[in-house]
Amino acid sequence: MTLIVRTGERGIATLTLDSPANRNALSATLVGELRDALADCAGDDTVRAVVLAHTGTTFCAGADLKAPPDPEAFVGLMREIVALPKPVVARVTGHVRAGGLGLLAACDIAVAGEGSSFALTESRLGLAPAVISLTLLPRVDRTAANRYYLTGERFDAAEAARIGLVTVAAEDVEKGLAPVLDGLRRASPQGLAASKELVTATVLRSFDQYAEDLIARSAALFASDEAREGMTALPRTTGPGMGAVTSSSSAPRAAHAPKQDRSRATRQRLLEAAVACLAEHGWAGSTVSVVAERAGVSRGAAQHHFPTREDLFTGAVEYVAEERSAALRALPVQGRAEVVAALVDLYTGPLFRAALQLWVAASNEAQLRPRVTELEARVGRETHRIAVELLGADESRPGTRETVQGLLDMARGLGLANLLTDDTVRRERVVAQWAALVEEGLG
Repeated sequence: MTLIVRTGERGIATLTLDSPANRNALSATLVGELRDALADCAGDDTVRAVVLAHTGTTFCAGADLKAPPDPEAFVGLMREIVALPKPVVARVTGHVRAGGLGLLAACDIAVAGEGSSFALTESRLGLAPAVISLTLLPRVDRTAANRYYLTGERFDAAEAARIGLVTVAAEDVEKGLAPVLDGLRRASPQGLAASKELVTATVLRSFDQYAEDLIARSAALFASDEAREGMTALPRTTGPGMGAVTSSSSAPRAAHAPKQDRSRATRQRLLEAAVACLAEHGWAGSTVSVVAERAGVSRGAAQHHFPTREDLFTGAVEYVAEERSAALRALPVQGRAEVVAALVDLYTGPLFRAALQLWVAASNEAQLRPRVTELEARVGRETHRIAVELLGADESRPGTRETVQGLLDMARGLGLANLLTDDTVRRERVVAQWAALVEEGLG
């Protein structure tokens, strides 16, 4: 079944989205057919301009959950509308949601009827209007974008015209459209192409600069636990992908609110997996994909919590620091010899091995170095403070501070020695001797 119907009259080609059963959702088929139809119009010398219209009560509700297009294909569609050498005019007489707003904003001119409504509901579902920002942000008043991106409120055609999303808000859409089409018919093809090129140049540059990053960001958000929970409240015919769609209610159902606990649990698994991967494989062998697989989550879910590799492993730095401090605080105070042994065990375990890999990476990675340096200084101070407390040391006595610091340096050195071979037997003798020295030094 054809989802795009083409008709023509006096130099104007009308491409009608004709999939009312799923509210003209952006399926792979619809996106592909629309791109083909636009290409045909671009090569047809009889076509002066294109009108993008729709059947049913919805212009476009967002992506089709059953058969979503590749995000790159949707971005390609928006870019082709912007770059088409012939003006594209949207004719809207119904509702526009999520990805549909990106499609609408790609058009050069938009005429909306009185019954039209618009909403960006992504934030309610744990998503963001990512790729559609390529066409929305250059068009919409920034103050209004702040409001509607964040609140998800529904607004009408008059408000859409006020903020720049549509060109004309009319009680009768045909009367509003007539002078626009008349003006386009009077213009020359060369004049139209050259004029459109001037007003779209900045938008096209933003596609080249930001599209790849926004596609990745959209995919990461879409794969997240919060987004999956939010989407359970939606009708199953349409949903996010390029953006979210709304249910029949203007607010998400409370029973399907995003579960923050699940999101925190996923983040925790990723951090634990990152530490384990660093300890076992080192920096070079610890990629986001390897960590995601070990944590049992998708790469997209990993990128939702940590958009870049540096974010993931600097997050692991913080996690290691917190775990090391927590492990120290949990040490039982049984005697100084036991405290010395426990401190050495801390520096010869997997947490220290992971931290060491981060130190090595930080020496070569400019983005990691400041975070690692600051955190290690902080955790060093915290470790020293806890050791003083556990050992019952009085730092007002001369030499006490240096004795505790020497113990921690020794423990770190034993941890380094243990990296290549099992140093247990020799280490036990060294620890026993150090315990005696600490007892003598602290009094």
